[in-house]
Amino acid sequence: MKKYIDAGELYNKLFLFNGKVCPDKDIDNFDITISVREVKNAIIKAQSEDVKPLVHGKWIEADTYKNRYKCNVCLGKHTDPETGEWHEVFDYGYPFCPNCGAIMDL
Repeated sequence: MKKYIDAGELYNKLFLFNGKVCPDKDIDNFDITISVREVKNAIIKAQSEDVKPLVHGKWIEADTYKNRYKCNVCLGKHTDPETGEWHEVFDYGYPFCPNCGAIMDL
């Protein structure tokens, strides 16, 4: 399973000290290095996020209803949990499909 982490947070853990970016050189002008072990540990300890793929879609006109639309990704087909009936169309204007979550490119 893929692990999604916040790159900014990981950068801060590796390269910030007391709110300031660590310098590339020490006081004697030697390169400051980070061990591979430190990087591995920071990645392992980084908090992962629960994400899902971003899907884009668009509203297409439903054949049987005027001014009613359906999502071109899932075609708007879903079951109403209260009635058990199939619904295929929605009012136009949602920025995303309430059924599958696709972001609508208006």
